[in-house]
Amino acid sequence: MARGLLVHALIRALNTTTHSTRAGTHRARVRLLFVYILLALPFIHIAGCAFPEHREDLRAFVRAGQYSLAAAALDEARDDGLYGENDELLYDLDRGMLALILGDHDLAFRRLDHAEKVIERNFTRSISADLASYLLNDAVVPYGGEPYEDQYANTFKLLIQLHRGQLTGRATVEALRLADKSTARRDRYEKVTQKLRDDDDITDVLAQSESSPAVTVTSEGEFLESTLGTYLATIVWSRIGDFNNQRVAAQRLGEAIHAQREAMPGVDPAPFADLGRLRRDDASLLVVAFTGSGPIKRAERARLPLGRQYVKIEYPVLETKPSNVHAIRIMVDGQPAHGLDMVEDLAGVAAETYRRQLPMIYLKAAGRTIFKAVVGGVLIHVAEESRDDHKKKDKHNTGDDLLVLLAHGLNILLAETEQADLRSWVTLPGQAYVGLYNLEPGEHTVTIEFVRRDGKVMGAPKTQTITIEPGRLAVVDAYKLR
Repeated sequence: MARGLLVHALIRALNTTTHSTRAGTHRARVRLLFVYILLALPFIHIAGCAFPEHREDLRAFVRAGQYSLAAAALDEARDDGLYGENDELLYDLDRGMLALILGDHDLAFRRLDHAEKVIERNFTRSISADLASYLLNDAVVPYGGEPYEDQYANTFKLLIQLHRGQLTGRATVEALRLADKSTARRDRYEKVTQKLRDDDDITDVLAQSESSPAVTVTSEGEFLESTLGTYLATIVWSRIGDFNNQRVAAQRLGEAIHAQREAMPGVDPAPFADLGRLRRDDASLLVVAFTGSGPIKRAERARLPLGRQYVKIEYPVLETKPSNVHAIRIMVDGQPAHGLDMVEDLAGVAAETYRRQLPMIYLKAAGRTIFKAVVGGVLIHVAEESRDDHKKKDKHNTGDDLLVLLAHGLNILLAETEQADLRSWVTLPGQAYVGLYNLEPGEHTVTIEFVRRDGKVMGAPKTQTITIEPGRLAVVDAYKLR
């Protein structure tokens, strides 16, 4: 890899500096040092607090159920320039989710569709093009999204198309794309991981590092499937009478629930066992409810051996929190109806999918840290050797001392730029519940209650009046993202 060759070149430069004393060579090294400094300065910056504080405020609004205020805060932050090119995906994901919660399906679809395009654009970009991310940190390049964020963007687009009643050529497209993404992501992951592991400078150090998750994670390359997305796809195929795709999707749903049971222990496959035999006239109402919150990223730190010293690396890991919602009650026209069944633990699936990427994430962070340490060492050595040579020749001046100080300062700045990229989809729900009902045509009132473990209802129940039309599927969704 290019980074590995550059590291070897720097090490050779460091070794040769101890054997050459020619004045021209010293001047060349000093000039080279200034070139390094000038090239690095545009990338080195101290991150401000405005964006992280805004993201925490956004999270607080969502947890409090103040979705309109969260949407307003997002739009205001974007107008103020907080969401530039590097963070446009975050705006799309969060604004799309909030628009869906607030019932603006057109805006929700536009934002999530654009999010998917941004993810695809970043996904197909060559890893060698992201030089700044290898030299400094991942936060200096556009956020490309996590694999689970990619598949959930499709899942919610599928839900929106069901809301709209746009099935053939719309919802079916989302269903097919969702089914294809897991395979594509797995192939891409394996290729990138292999490239990183082919770098001898990284693997030699990792072999001595007991904290490396590459040692403990063995299920690499296997990505979990969105069972909510597969469930919705099954509904779509049943509505248009494509029974072959319906049976395939229903089978995949059962297999995915079984295979992912450790990531989402609250999901029971029994309520979905007969989904492959569902017919168009068997249901006229779909209720989908979301609870909890998706995982958040926190920084994990480790130490790597490098020569006689240790260097620190920092990389992101996911952290999940349980939802306060224990059950969901449904009433239709004032009468209790059967409750909703959990179909997916989005937070659990996201955390497990992310865990399986940790070897690659760790390898990249380790390689970047090694590179920075070598560059910093070379800069300091060149500056100190130039100063010492001038002292021997009685040519020493304050400029030599300033150059050494500058080299040490740059070394510190390079080390400080090693920070975990903690960007993520703030408004992603934690769990998804679903239920199908067969109501007679006409107007009906649907009430949804979110129940805590102590049996008390959380907040005011959501009541919505719907109209059941012959041959159409009505969709009601509700959100309690805490």
